[in-house]
Amino acid sequence: MGIEVLPPDINESEASFSPTSDSRIRFGLAAIKHVGRGAIDGILAVRKGGFSSFFDMCRRVEGVDRDTLEALIKAGAFDGMGISRRGLLMHVSQGIEMMQVARHERQSGQQSFFGGPETVVADPIITEEEFPQSELLEFEKELLGLYISADPLDQYRDVISLYCRPLAGVSSLREGEDAIIGGRITAMRRIATKKGDQMAFVTLSDGDAEAEVTIFPRVLETASAAIDVDKFTALRVSAGRRNGEINLVAEEVLSLESLDKKVSLSVDVTLSEEEIDPDRLTRLKVFLAEHTGTAPLVLRVDAESGRFVVRAGEGFRVSPSVELRRGLEEIVGAGRVRVAAGDPQ
Repeated sequence: MGIEVLPPDINESEASFSPTSDSRIRFGLAAIKHVGRGAIDGILAVRKGGFSSFFDMCRRVEGVDRDTLEALIKAGAFDGMGISRRGLLMHVSQGIEMMQVARHERQSGQQSFFGGPETVVADPIITEEEFPQSELLEFEKELLGLYISADPLDQYRDVISLYCRPLAGVSSLREGEDAIIGGRITAMRRIATKKGDQMAFVTLSDGDAEAEVTIFPRVLETASAAIDVDKFTALRVSAGRRNGEINLVAEEVLSLESLDKKVSLSVDVTLSEEEIDPDRLTRLKVFLAEHTGTAPLVLRVDAESGRFVVRAGEGFRVSPSVELRRGLEEIVGAGRVRVAAGDPQ
């Protein structure tokens, strides 16, 4: 629906999910695993004016234990304060100590007994660098049930875009046709065959669509460690039909990181006859010279009498990349450039 869901924030989140002033939705504290209602009530009761720091919250709040503090930190509830989650986790003990001292002083009336202004204790200085993003995202998946600050699939989007068939288009595969698909495994079901071997049905997502793939024992045995929920993988699949629906069967498990070494690419550029003019061809020649590589280039020219295929010479081989595709589309138009696995047809 185009509505952005914001991560939990110790100064903005309510107990439940709540709309913000700019029509976005803020993650609720009660939806964080290991954060109980008592702790939430304690936080909200003293939050007026907001907390200036993690340690300010610790000095003011009651009813929050170590597990709750660590869950709030890992879920990103203190990210808005500009301190790393790693640093806060390493200083949780100091926060707990401040909480205990402040509670003791409130209970004993020690500060009011002396009659002076409240003593301001400087916060410990936190300098630790942040965890790698992959670990931060795992914290979120563990405590929120989903990735919210980023999608771990982002690191593979360029590779998937270049080397893999979009899952939204696999229904158009012809029976017996092969394709390479890639993404994150979002669901998996293992079963035993009549012989007692393990096979699996996995759901793969590339961020835009999902597809179910059958993995028979001979393939699963060779790459069992790479096939599990939340794993990122590429699969060479063959297409079939079952009950009128597309049925994808894995023929090979591939690593997304090494697809460039396993799969050769070709680049197709489509032009109409009217678009072939000296200026455009010069721009193409100059641009292609900046992206030389090993992939063959094919020009497909649509004319009144039909389509002509021009296979560019060896001197026009290119290095496929997202930047190459974008640059070519600026010259010939969006949707007129295709990067595909295998030799051009």
